[in-house]
Amino acid sequence: MPLNLPLSPDGRQAMLDELGEDVIERRVYQSPRLTELGQAEFPRLLEAAAREHNDGWLADQLRMTGRLNEHEVSHRNGREYLKAVPYNAAETLAEGELCPIALSCVAADTGSTRLRQWREFFLTYPGTHQDCDRGYCKWYQNSGVGRGGGMLGFLEYLIGSGRIAKSRWWNRTDKAIVQASLTAWNNHARGTGISSYDNSGAYDWLRYITAGPQMGEKDVGGSWRQAWTAHQASLWSGVINNRGAVIQERFEERIFMWKVLNNVETYFRTGIDLDGALGVGIRLGSYPSTYPATASQACGAVLGTEAYAWYVRLFYPPPTDWKDYCREHGGLRPIFVL
Repeated sequence: MPLNLPLSPDGRQAMLDELGEDVIERRVYQSPRLTELGQAEFPRLLEAAAREHNDGWLADQLRMTGRLNEHEVSHRNGREYLKAVPYNAAETLAEGELCPIALSCVAADTGSTRLRQWREFFLTYPGTHQDCDRGYCKWYQNSGVGRGGGMLGFLEYLIGSGRIAKSRWWNRTDKAIVQASLTAWNNHARGTGISSYDNSGAYDWLRYITAGPQMGEKDVGGSWRQAWTAHQASLWSGVINNRGAVIQERFEERIFMWKVLNNVETYFRTGIDLDGALGVGIRLGSYPSTYPATASQACGAVLGTEAYAWYVRLFYPPPTDWKDYCREHGGLRPIFVL
């Protein structure tokens, strides 16, 4: 079954840009399952799929007479033998080539591309809100990136401060959040579910995607609470899986990481939608502008509250004696601004 990748104009342009570089540098994969004709036509077909179609169309084109080999060489006990090419060879090749360059598939390592991916996700699933007048309530689709405003704003901050490019912990932890949402996006596009036992956060992102009322025939996402539930589930999954990267960070940066994790958990648990104001604290200098944080920056960074520190400690223990350290290097600022 093909992925039938959901592609917007921006997503298609990103794929074409990436594909153009691959063609120029001859990085387009030439599968041995393709005949000489298939290998010669594959770059053109791949470009056409990125421009106007999807992986399902590409698979159909590859199955046409003369483009796929019927048999391939395999090995058993050190000997070669011929076997039939798998029945889904066309789908596997189409998905394998389109998925890595599709915005909606694999979270990028670079900040600019990842930001573009996540913006695309929230433009597709901006969420919904309910307005009531005189007892009559109606659901409306959010405009723009909707529920992603605050999340995208903080990712922009991480990129601008150099944390995505220079910090393994920040990069991988953030990537886990974005990847979980993209996994949910693709599974929804394919009509396949995600197990409730999934611990990456993808299950919660799929619930967000399908939670709101359909607008026409389309799911557009759910509420603020559902979006941030998914965010936190994938955040803590990323934190757990990247514990080994914490030791690579300077002590001051680990203080800042502790404050951010406390603040975002507090924000989520208060249940008050302030996404539109999330960037204010950053612009006012509440968080360090460069990576890694200096002592004065880390200690001066806002710590809103430690009301839910007991929960944060389950995933990220605070740096030892950090409060004593900060009393000597700039004091504490007990004002809640995320």
